[in-house]
Amino acid sequence: MATGKIWLKSPKPSNSRFQANSPSFVTPKDLILAIIGRVSVDGVTYQSAEFTGPTIKDMSIAGRMTLCNMAVEMGAKNAIVEPDEKTREF
Repeated sequence: MATGKIWLKSPKPSNSRFQANSPSFVTPKDLILAIIGRVSVDGVTYQSAEFTGPTIKDMSIAGRMTLCNMAVEMGAKNAIVEPDEKTREF
């Protein structure tokens, strides 16, 4: 703290792109739990999870927040959703 510097590793990106629109009964939590099931609970340890694609664009802001919040369950250091007009309006 005396020098004003801190040592941090920059997390590598881990991109999850969703091409197809999901059925109306599939929730964002279902989606992130399916991802966690595929990559395991330590599948993206110390990485930055990125969520992109048409499925994400159609998702509500609350759904996007759910994805990012649950990303820590697969070891992610942080998570982001590609910003769009819906994000800017929020």
